[in-house]
Amino acid sequence: MNRGAGGPSMRMVAEAANVSVATVSNVVNGKTTVSPEIAERVRAAVEALGYVRDNRAARLRSGQSRLVGLIVPDLTNPMFASFVSTLEHLARLDHYDLVVVSTRNDPDEEAERLGKIREWRPAGLIVLPCDGALVDRLPRNLAMPLVVADRIPDVPRFDLVAVDNASGAAAITRQLAGRGITRCLALGTSLQISKFANAGKAPSRAPGGWRSI
Repeated sequence: MNRGAGGPSMRMVAEAANVSVATVSNVVNGKTTVSPEIAERVRAAVEALGYVRDNRAARLRSGQSRLVGLIVPDLTNPMFASFVSTLEHLARLDHYDLVVVSTRNDPDEEAERLGKIREWRPAGLIVLPCDGALVDRLPRNLAMPLVVADRIPDVPRFDLVAVDNASGAAAITRQLAGRGITRCLALGTSLQISKFANAGKAPSRAPGGWRSI
């Protein structure tokens, strides 16, 4: 059987399983309109022929992407690695795949990555930015859903998933002040990162006259 330069086609799978091309398409795209017996026959033909679904062609036909872009500051950081792992699992449950890139906490590299990942035409983009100045690095006419996570942008124009670090730090300082502790040092990598900057503002609001430095 001639497989052609691109490998076995959907039509070849249909012939092997004695079904229509539309039925093969329904099975490989996860639709539940095919009876279990026929679906199993199609999957057996897919396995026997080594057929691989062409995501590029599927996207062109449907006009929809099943990719989600994810930009993180540092993949060697265990917190970000855990975030990527969890998000990848959740995306797979909804039949999406992730394109993950790291910016190495470099704003210039983040700007470059934002432009490059847009070329993939993902269905959406999740960004854990280097700092609060994300809006200055976004490409013009991004034209896709964007969610910012972890670090709060200076300009509040994005959907955001983040921890209220200021309230958390204030609660901790109140607890410590209640125990008579009057001096405290909090360490963070950079005050350009919102979660450290916001947490640093909390002691000035706590009882006992604490001040951030």
